[in-house]
Amino acid sequence: MLCCDERLECWRCGKLACDAEARPVYYSDGSRQVRCARCRALDHHYVKPLDALFTRVAKVTDHTHAG
Repeated sequence: MLCCDERLECWRCGKLACDAEARPVYYSDGSRQVRCARCRALDHHYVKPLDALFTRVAKVTDHTHAG
């Protein structure tokens, strides 16, 4: 779900692509093409690549054994 402001940012100007009253309501609204309320760019602003939304955490294990 589009839960935070970072997911509502415009690809072009980096500001919120919608006004508070125009926030997407349904899950499917996130994949629709919309016009940015600030710079007027028409795009799929709410679709973000996974690496922009999630941080990869590597688990480091110690393979040395005490003998």
